[in-house]
Amino acid sequence: MAIFRNASPTSQAEKPLVNLNDLIFGGIVIISLAVFFFIGRFRASKKQTERDNRINWSQRQFSIWKIILYSLGIIISLILITRLF
Repeated sequence: MAIFRNASPTSQAEKPLVNLNDLIFGGIVIISLAVFFFIGRFRASKKQTERDNRINWSQRQFSIWKIILYSLGIIISLILITRLF
């Protein structure tokens, strides 16, 4: 039996335009966006916005260098832990 180089298979399976996975995750995206925009219409009440013990966001609790060093330490420790196992 001879096999030719340029022979094409007799039956090629065509991919569907949209499969079930696309429909499920597309639906999840649409539902989550709808919920996000629906809840985004509501505003906080005056009782929540005008209170005495609010967080002062203009003052830094940590310096930027501490944040960088802490995150670098966490990343290095995670790398070392994954290398051990």
